[in-house]
Amino acid sequence: MKKIFDSTPNTTYFISTDGSVSAATKTGKKYQKTATVHCRGYVYVRTTNGNYQVHRLVAKAFLLNPKKKPCVNHIDGNKQNNHLDNLEWVTYKENYRHAVKTGLLKPIGKNEGNVKYSNQHCKDVLNLIKKGMTYAKAGEKYHMPYSTVAHLVRGSRRNIT
Repeated sequence: MKKIFDSTPNTTYFISTDGSVSAATKTGKKYQKTATVHCRGYVYVRTTNGNYQVHRLVAKAFLLNPKKKPCVNHIDGNKQNNHLDNLEWVTYKENYRHAVKTGLLKPIGKNEGNVKYSNQHCKDVLNLIKKGMTYAKAGEKYHMPYSTVAHLVRGSRRNIT
């Protein structure tokens, strides 16, 4: 089955349940549109009106979305498998959880990710404070500002164990 997803005065574009995109001109010429893979792994197709993600075209054309969920999830985790049976509407939270469950994303904990000071640096600063050093002096070793040291001591940003 194919459905129209875009149209211009001279060309009409169709999407099918397997993710293939075709076009038909006003003169009767029909042809397959070439899809390209974006750097993030999603398949795109270009029309005269813009670029479209193929998985979203398939979902909008053939999948009901009664709860108005904003994301389209690839059930098998393969971003290039745009078949209708492999797609589902999900929330952002459901999409993230699926990515973690399938190993596409690594969950980032509170003390992980893009942190400026390692846990060892923080432990060193906290030990200096326990020995009686001021917040400002203890933070100087790692160029850590007073406010960051204060947050460490309170435990309001990172819990160092």
